[in-house]
Amino acid sequence: FPQRTDRALQKGQSPHPTSVNPVGCGLWHVQGKFVTPLADSCLTDITCRFETPDGGKVITEFTGDHFFLSPLYRLDFVLDGEVYPSEQHAFAALKTLFSGERTWVLQASTPSKAAFRGKRVTPRPDWVNSIQFSTMTSIVEAKFSLDELSELLLATGEAHITYGNKHHDQLWGDCHCMVHQRSPGRNLRGNLLMATRESLLQRSLTPQSTHLA
Repeated sequence: FPQRTDRALQKGQSPHPTSVNPVGCGLWHVQGKFVTPLADSCLTDITCRFETPDGGKVITEFTGDHFFLSPLYRLDFVLDGEVYPSEQHAFAALKTLFSGERTWVLQASTPSKAAFRGKRVTPRPDWVNSIQFSTMTSIVEAKFSLDELSELLLATGEAHITYGNKHHDQLWGDCHCMVHQRSPGRNLRGNLLMATRESLLQRSLTPQSTHLA
C-alpha cells in the first residue's frame, strides 16, 4: 500500500473543482451510512427524464453484447491528459488526492482489482457528497467519446438502460436481490448512459459548419 505523502492534499488543494451533489433530495444509504445531499443538479434532471417505460426495449444487464456499458469494460481512454484502462480504474483512482494511491490503483491488472484497491484508498473529503457524481459524468463522457464506443451506444436506439445488479448498488443501479427487488434503485449510471447517448445523437444530427478556403 503506497505511503501518503502527496503535498497537494496536505495543502488542501484539489485537482478538480468542487461541484454540488447532483443526485437530488432525501437521504441515501452510501458506504454504510446515511448521507444528506447538498443540492439538486444535472443528474436529478436526468433521473426525471428517463423514467422506466411501460413498453419497449429495456437493457438490464451489462453482459454479452452490452458488456461495453459496464464500468469493467476494458478500453483505454483519456481524461484530463491521463490514460485510464477502464472506467473502474478511473473512478477508483480519482477517489483519492494522493498521487501514490492513484498510481497504485492504476497499476491494478484488472478493473475488478482496481475497484478493490479503490476501497482501500484515502477518499477525498468531498467525495461522497459531491465530487463522485461529476467525476463519473466526466469518465462516462470521456469513454464514449471514442468512436468505437459511441457507435455501440447509439446502436442501442431508444432502449431504456438500467444498471441491474445483485451487489446492492441502489444508487448507481437497480439491485435485483431479494432484499431490494421491490425497491427500485436510483439507476444513476443507466440514466447517465442514456443522457450521454442523447447528447451523442444530438451532435450527430447537428450540421457541421464548413469554411471555404
